[in-house]
Amino acid sequence: MTFLNEVKEELLNLRIKKNCCMTSEVRGILAFGGIAFGEGILFGTDSFSLAKRLSIFLRKVCNVNFAERLDEDAGSYKFLIPESILSEIGLKVEAEAVAESENKELDHCCMQAFVRGAFLASGSAANPEKAYRVEIFTERAWLCDKTFEIITSLGVDCKKVKRKNLYVIYGNNSENASDLLKVTEASHAVFKMLDAKIEKEKRNRTNRQINFDMANIDRINENSRREADAIRLIDKKIGIGELKPKLREVARLRLDNEGASLRELCEMCDPPLAKSTLNNRLNKLIQIAEELSDE
Repeated sequence: MTFLNEVKEELLNLRIKKNCCMTSEVRGILAFGGIAFGEGILFGTDSFSLAKRLSIFLRKVCNVNFAERLDEDAGSYKFLIPESILSEIGLKVEAEAVAESENKELDHCCMQAFVRGAFLASGSAANPEKAYRVEIFTERAWLCDKTFEIITSLGVDCKKVKRKNLYVIYGNNSENASDLLKVTEASHAVFKMLDAKIEKEKRNRTNRQINFDMANIDRINENSRREADAIRLIDKKIGIGELKPKLREVARLRLDNEGASLRELCEMCDPPLAKSTLNNRLNKLIQIAEELSDE
């Protein structure tokens, strides 16, 4: 099951007790998913669960029964909502398009219900393991603006954009995408998105550490090679035996342990040296080699 299907299944199983919230959810579903048909709205869906939920809510808030027309095996479900019912929901058909019949102030719970209906009818959500993106889209500019106003009033820092013939409200990062889902009350989906974020951050930290370690190994190997080449040049030109005892010890240790880190070489010295002391002696060997190569 895709993440989007999981979100919608969770929302469709969400129990609503208040009639005002049922009305707002139906309003969101029909506004975003319905089309003008004569003096009514035609709404179609392939989801039996959504069709069943819509029919239950319409029966409770409008006292109209669509349930007897539902066949779970039909695969496609259509509702023709007449004008008389639309007025109870706050919608109407005007100039052959769906429009608001009233601009009623909504309570917090009803705003959430409206957004939930909008998402059920015309929402999408990407798999959070791949991307953070939640969208609600419509062909109606007024509907996009109104819904955007509702969502932002609920504290979600979402965005809107026109994409070809669609007006899209979206969240495109882990914070505003999860906040947008939180508005619909898809709590399990929100937790799944947050879990995906934690896992992604954990992988990123691990990858950064691996990259750092690899870069450090490369740097150690490059420095070791440079030091060993310098010592071999000294040995070729004058012989390691001509070096001062302290430099001679370090030179032989480096040639015998080309892959060793500075810390490991420090521990091999007798007595053990501080890293700064050993580094100074190796740099002195490189300086001697450069002077010999110029002769």
